Amino acid sequence: MRKRTSLYIFTLLLPMMLFAQTAGKISGTVTSNDGTPLPGANIMVVGTSLGGASSDDGNYVILNVYVGTYSVKVDYI
Repeated sequence: MRKRTSLYIFTLLLPMMLFAQTAGKISGTVTSNDGTPLPGANIMVVGTSLGGASSDDGNYVILNVYVGTYSVKVDYI
């Protein structure tokens, strides 16, 4: 009985372990040349549909980015 319980637990946990940490986040701060934070700047991950906007202090976070190397494009009006 104990062996069977261990097998059930392993079978339930295996898919969670296989799919863990497949996505991450990109975060940072958008500033001007003189170091002033830029609120409301649009940040896009090049080649994807992912993006976001910077907060009042210039910080941004883009979630659910798959592992890899990306370029980021910033637009500010």
